[in-house]
Amino acid sequence: MNTQDQLRETFSRLVPEAPDTIVEPGVVEARGRAVRRRRKASAVLAAAAVLAAVLIPLSLRNGPAQTPGAATASPAAPDPFGMDPCPDITLTDYATGPLPTTLDSVRLCDVGTDSTLVAPSPRDALVTGLSDFLVDLTDLPDGDPSACMAITPAPPSSVMVFTATDGSRAMVPVMACALADVSGSQKDASAIHRVLVGRLAGQRGRLAKPETGFANSDLCAWSATDIGLDPAIETITDATVCGPGAARRPLDGEQLEAVRQGWLEALPGPVHESGCADGSAGRLAALTDYGDVITFTADSCDGGFVQSGSTTSEPWHLALDAATLTRPPD
Repeated sequence: MNTQDQLRETFSRLVPEAPDTIVEPGVVEARGRAVRRRRKASAVLAAAAVLAAVLIPLSLRNGPAQTPGAATASPAAPDPFGMDPCPDITLTDYATGPLPTTLDSVRLCDVGTDSTLVAPSPRDALVTGLSDFLVDLTDLPDGDPSACMAITPAPPSSVMVFTATDGSRAMVPVMACALADVSGSQKDASAIHRVLVGRLAGQRGRLAKPETGFANSDLCAWSATDIGLDPAIETITDATVCGPGAARRPLDGEQLEAVRQGWLEALPGPVHESGCADGSAGRLAALTDYGDVITFTADSCDGGFVQSGSTTSEPWHLALDAATLTRPPD
C-alpha cells in the first residue's frame, strides 16, 4: 500500500460519511435569517431590560409623572386671623404655665378690664416661623424672680396665648414682673412680648390681608395697638378726631382721604421735643384694615401729626395741617 492509499484510509476513518439528505442552499439561507432574527430580538429585550432597570427606580424616586397642564395642589397658607381665636379671659382666670414645645399659633388676647383707654390687641396670630420664635425665647436672658418682690404690678390688659399642636394652651400675662417657663428656664414676660410683636410685624406682608374689614364703634375709647406699623402694608380705613373733651368727630370724604394719603406718605423719625406735642385741640385716632388702632397728636413744631403710643418703633409723622383737620366744622 502506497502513501496515497494510507492517507485515504486514515481520512475515511476520521471523517464521517456525508448524510443522505442534502440541504438546499435556500434552506441554509432561511435558517441563517431566523438565527439573526432571534439574535436581534434577544438584543432588543436585553436593552429594554437595562432601560427598565434604570427608569423604574428613577420614576419611583421622582414620583408619578404629571399629566401636562395638571397643577400640583399646594398646602393652604395658615389664616392668622381665623386660627385659634382668643378665649374669653378675665382678670382672675389667666394662668402661666410651661410653654408648649410644638406650637400651632401664638396670639395676643384682650383681658376684661375697667380701664377707659385700653390698647387693643392685634387681630392676627403668629402662625409662621414658630420654631425659630421658640429659639428666640430660649435665647432670652433668664428673668430675676426677686426683682419685683416689693412691687405690686398693675393687672394686665392683654395675655399671650400659646396654642400647642394638640390644642392645649399656655397663657402668659403681658405685665411687669411676670415670668414664663420656657424649656425649664424662667423668662421675663415683657421680653417675650417684645419678641412676639416683632415677629408678628415681620409676618405681615408675607401673608394675605384679612378678607373682611374691621369695625370699631368708638375709636376714641382705645389707645394705640402696641405693634410696629408699616404704611406700606396697612391701609387706614376709618379716622376720628377725638376731643377737645368728650367730642367725637368721625372723618369722611376729602378729610378721610387726606388722612389715608398722609399715612401712605408718612415718614418715621424721633419724637420732637416735649413742648411740640399739642393735645389741647384733641387727637386723631385711625383704624387700619388689619384692625389696629393708630393714634396721633398734633405737632405744633411742624404743624402736622406725630404718632403717639408707639413703643416698638420710631413714630410716624403725618405731613397734614393738624390745625385745619382738628378744627370743628362751622
